[in-house]
Amino acid sequence: MASQEYVKLAQSLPPRLLRFFARYPPPPSSFANRAPASSISTSLNTSFPPNASREKTAIKASPPSLPYPNPFESQKHPATGKWHGPVFSLRRQADLVKMARANGIEDLLPYTTKGTEERLRRRMEHGLRVKGTGVGQKVKGKLWERTMKGRLEKRRQAMLGMPKLVQQWKQVSVHPELQGWGTALMMFRWATAVVGRSGQNDLGSIASLVKFQVILMDIDKLSRRMTSEEASL
Repeated sequence: MASQEYVKLAQSLPPRLLRFFARYPPPPSSFANRAPASSISTSLNTSFPPNASREKTAIKASPPSLPYPNPFESQKHPATGKWHGPVFSLRRQADLVKMARANGIEDLLPYTTKGTEERLRRRMEHGLRVKGTGVGQKVKGKLWERTMKGRLEKRRQAMLGMPKLVQQWKQVSVHPELQGWGTALMMFRWATAVVGRSGQNDLGSIASLVKFQVILMDIDKLSRRMTSEEASL
């Protein structure tokens, strides 16, 4: 009965997995204790407490003994002593693990670092190792991100000092250094608002330009009179 189930399972596997198992058949011991596929899939979404002890939560990977060298690991040649890389790259290992997990036979694959149990073990042992989130570390970020805190603080200080700055601008006509220039400065501001810095706006007209010229002449006369008074003193 079990053999018929295995035959049906083999017929439903992708050709890539069939070729792999034909080249590297799983040992008979792996069929004895098979964990349900649902338990492996749900364990990926399980969150472990950060202060849990490693002895209680760590999954000990015990790969079964294989009658052939593990194609997912590097092997040392017995004669030459040189190391040979794995037959399958990490990318191909991950693809095989994904296909086997989708078909519920991941436990039949040889031990690999891309396996679900190994990933869970590393996650429980080291946690989510994100660069810059550790103690004493920081993310480099972009230039505008690194200077954002200083710019926001400068902007906040400017907003806090805005009432004082507005009050100073309102009192510019009674400033000691500009005593007597209040009316002229007020008219100059009005003329600038009407004419504009870059030319006339919709309120500008020939009459406004004439008024502006008269104001400038009054300011010039006032400045000359103040200069003569200072010289006489």
